[in-house]
Amino acid sequence: MLAQIREKLFGSKALVMGLKKQPAIRKNALLSYLKNPPEEELQGASTTQFSNNGAARSWAHVLLGLGYDVDVINWDDVRFKPKKNYDLVVYHGGKNFSNIQKAIKAARFSVYYSTGTYWRYHNKAEVGRFTDFEKRNGVSLDYDRYIDDNEQEANIAADAIISLGNSKTKATYKAFPEVYSIEAASFLDDRFPHAKKNYSEAKKNFLFLSGPGNIHKGLDLILESFRKLPELHLHIMSSLDPDFKQFYHKDLYESKNVHTYGYITQRSTHFYEVVDKCAFSILASCSEGSPGSVIESMQQGLVPLISKESHMDLPLQSMYLANCKITTIQKAIRELSDLAPNEAERQAELCFEHASKNMSVDSFEKRLADILKAVTEVRE
Repeated sequence: MLAQIREKLFGSKALVMGLKKQPAIRKNALLSYLKNPPEEELQGASTTQFSNNGAARSWAHVLLGLGYDVDVINWDDVRFKPKKNYDLVVYHGGKNFSNIQKAIKAARFSVYYSTGTYWRYHNKAEVGRFTDFEKRNGVSLDYDRYIDDNEQEANIAADAIISLGNSKTKATYKAFPEVYSIEAASFLDDRFPHAKKNYSEAKKNFLFLSGPGNIHKGLDLILESFRKLPELHLHIMSSLDPDFKQFYHKDLYESKNVHTYGYITQRSTHFYEVVDKCAFSILASCSEGSPGSVIESMQQGLVPLISKESHMDLPLQSMYLANCKITTIQKAIRELSDLAPNEAERQAELCFEHASKNMSVDSFEKRLADILKAVTEVRE
């Protein structure tokens, strides 16, 4: 059965970059992250979104290539009871930690996989954003990305922590002895180099592409920024929280320079139609770890403008917001929109090349394999 599953997911040769063949003597690993990604997420080039199902595929791919037979469960599966001994346990979040704690303690190695910053840092940043929103608007909304499950014991129990993001994401875990950072990824798409875009028009258009958590991601700040930028356009490609949608209804649906689409499948015809209108993407998140939406926008040739708290390495310093004050966001938006068309195109090409080289599935899997070998070999 395992061979059939491996064949279905990865073909007959489950290889990882840098590994010529799988070891003859195999070990057991438990991967508590995401189980059974949708079939379309397992098709490599034909998939639309790397995070999080593509990442789950890569984790399994890397572990198989390193010589592990892998049992996969969901990170929130509180009914699973380990019935075997594992050489390695990889786990995420605190939801099912008590259920698999014995397996973690018994394993030769354990790795905590974080998709962002240290949970207490994350929650503090979220509380700060909602407090700021309430001060500006006199209205209180429910938190949208708050981590309710205490992850402290889960962090402490791990031999190593691997976190999405850059060195600054890693720094939020400074209380823990062994921490590694890894940039997220995007599936390669060679459409941008062949697409024709009128940069004189496109540089007036910004794309907000994001997952859930509108205030956490800074959409409130961006909407309020565009109120005083009537000559520029914001395109919103994200699901909206009901209370957020109600509060910002006028901005979202009545403003001539704001175009709200809701969720759109990445790399669909509609997705490309919107992307082709824009030269830039924008994200003002309070806490991230190398957000996949920004990487995807770069893969499409958009120049990002992001908060430093998004924690990812970009090719130009001008692509970071100095802070997330509305006046600062407005100033940065204007400066980007004032770029000469040929300079906007040059930066777009730079972003595409950077994402394709440094934030590909191959680079993610190579970095992940190197980290896991470093973590396990030192303890052999």
